[in-house]
Amino acid sequence: MKVKFLDIGWLYADNKVFADFVDILHSIDKGDINMTTTVKAMLDVFWDDHKWQVFRWIFIPYIFYLCLTLYYMVNVIYGTDDDRNGWETYIGILNLLSVAYLLYNEYL
Repeated sequence: MKVKFLDIGWLYADNKVFADFVDILHSIDKGDINMTTTVKAMLDVFWDDHKWQVFRWIFIPYIFYLCLTLYYMVNVIYGTDDDRNGWETYIGILNLLSVAYLLYNEYL
């Protein structure tokens, strides 16, 4: 019988956050420790605290970027000169700004 122990004392020291917990889980052996009740409970608590932030600050901007890119590709790049109405530059700049926002959040 093997007993595995996960020390969660780090959670209360040095202002650790959820990303530190994910890094620790990634660095340990991928055995049964990832499926323990304690780890599942901690992941549930962290997810409950952060799911609306992820939805609001990552998912919604991604959907905006996706729709804007599709519009840009279909109407600006694939469209004819008769279809253009002068907003192409602004749409392209807005698309680049949304990419910059998503990249900033990804590597923050």
